[in-house]
Amino acid sequence: MKNLFFIAFIFIAFTANVNAQFGVKAGINLATLQQEGQATTFENIEGGSIFGIQFGAMYRVSITDQLKFQPELLYIQKGGTQNYEEPAIDQKTEVETYYNYLELPLMVQYYFGEEATGFFAEGGLFLGMAMSGRNDITTVLAGETFTGENKFDFNDEDNQKRLDYGVSFGLGYALNSLSFNLRYNLGINNLLDADAINTNDEDPKVSTRGLSATIGYYF
Repeated sequence: MKNLFFIAFIFIAFTANVNAQFGVKAGINLATLQQEGQATTFENIEGGSIFGIQFGAMYRVSITDQLKFQPELLYIQKGGTQNYEEPAIDQKTEVETYYNYLELPLMVQYYFGEEATGFFAEGGLFLGMAMSGRNDITTVLAGETFTGENKFDFNDEDNQKRLDYGVSFGLGYALNSLSFNLRYNLGINNLLDADAINTNDEDPKVSTRGLSATIGYYF
């Protein structure tokens, strides 16, 4: 966690004398979880999305008039839902998973207009560290509803990793000091550690996905 702040501080210090703009941004994230190698004893397994928020700071550095490099430091909520059934015992279960990340995207942006205005395309990488997370579990068994919560400690007992990384790409529109952005985040890292086990022969894998919409303001 400290390393993320250190990297951001060093970068800003070395670029203080170049053409750069500091800004803030906020928006929503439509998040899902890509799950593979899950248990096969269940039926009608369906994944779903959750809405999360995000906000933070950005620092746009001019490489050329149209090409920019923009590191960001964000708080972002990720996760997803999973619904499955076990008809043999008349059971339905919904699991809602939530992660709260401190994330460092490193984006390269190309502006089609002059002086960083108009439409732009972007691509880059992100690195995130989970500050907290939990599962909200709702089970309906023979007509009776049971609820529970499982908070992640990110240790060997819950088989969860704090680290998340992947690629990001998107489109946006800049108007004066305002920036409107639509970005897709594709997590690559498996959020389950090596000790995670399953009832089939496949290694279980969980990775993040997210479509975010934000509004930013440059000072």
